[in-house]
Order: sequence, then C-alpha cells, then structure tokens
Amino acid sequence: MKIPGVILAAGRGSRFYRGNKLMARLNGRPVICHVVGQVLGSRLRPVFVVLGHENETIEHLLKKRFGSFIKKKSLRMVINPAWSQGKSSSRAAALAALPKTAPGAVFLLGDMPFVGAKWIDRLVGVFERTGKICFARHGDAVGPPAAFPRSLFEALGKLRGDRSVLNGLGLRKDSYCSVAVRRPLAQADIDTRSSLRLFNRRGEVLE
Repeated sequence: MKIPGVILAAGRGSRFYRGNKLMARLNGRPVICHVVGQVLGSRLRPVFVVLGHENETIEHLLKKRFGSFIKKKSLRMVINPAWSQGKSSSRAAALAALPKTAPGAVFLLGDMPFVGAKWIDRLVGVFERTGKICFARHGDAVGPPAAFPRSLFEALGKLRGDRSVLNGLGLRKDSYCSVAVRRPLAQADIDTRSSLRLFNRRGEVLE
C-alpha cells in the first residue's frame, strides 16, 4: 500500500526578512523545487504540498516545473487558509486531504532541501517494518522528516501552534524509532539569507 508524503510549505518564513525563502535560489533552483523534486524521486505517493503564504506564486511555479506529476495526480496542492496559525494548521489541512486508505504519511518541511530521495525511502522502509513513528536522527537529536501511522492522525490533528510533535504527543523513547542521517546538513533548513548564502557557496549535498 502506498504511503503519501506531505510537504509543509505554508509559512511566511519571517526570519528570511525580505522575499519568500521557498522561492529563493539555491544552486540555481528555487528551494521548494529541490524539496519537491527529491520527494517525487522517492516511493512516496501521492505527494501533497501544503501552501499558504503566497500560495498562488508557489503553485504557479510547481505547475510549471512538475506539471506531468500534477496531471497524473502524483503531486497535489492543499491550500491552508489558516497558515498564520502555525505548522499544526498545515498538518491538519494535509490530514484532511490524505487518502482514507493511507496506512500513514511522511511529513517533510519545504525549507529542508538537502533531504534526498534515497534517505526518504530508507525512512519509509523502517516505517513499513515497524509501524512506529519514525524520525530523522543525527547524533542524539531527532526531528523532521518523520513518518506517522494512521492511528496517530487524530492526535496529530489536535496539536496547536508550532509546538514540536515530540513534545506535543508526549512520546516516550520506546514509542518511536529513528533513521540516522549521515550528515548534519541533511537536517539543515533555509531560515535566513545568511544560511542561503552559506549553502550556495558550499554547493548542494544530499543525504
């Protein structure tokens, strides 16, 4: 059974100061295109992109770049009118759009362009074998991307604001598993203009 992917890409990204960070160029391509391209290269299907701030601009770009996937319904847009209320509102919007038969879903962030398709498939494989929540792990830290079973969809949908899922659900260490990333860069996000400049100098590295 196919597992859908959800890319949360609705926020304003106020720390980026001017402009939309998802539209900013990373090694010649918009950040959001790096993310969507890698997720579409994985086993996740269908892929949902949750949009909010400047949704028309991003949707136009994605239709132009990934039109064939949209035509096949492998890539779908979800508009979150309550995007200013935090990531939890985008998760709720995505959960409402997911296929009723989906055994779970993988949630990713639209500003994390260094997560590669092969690593995503590793996460999916562990999730399929264990049925547990699966987080990305580097060292002792766990975080997104993460896979969640359908049994937790209701609890996920009740979280509010930008509180972390780990704390919001009160998870014990034995209730979830994790998949290691080899490089800390794989969990890096584009939050500020200085981080964008740094990553552009270093070049693209995928996990």
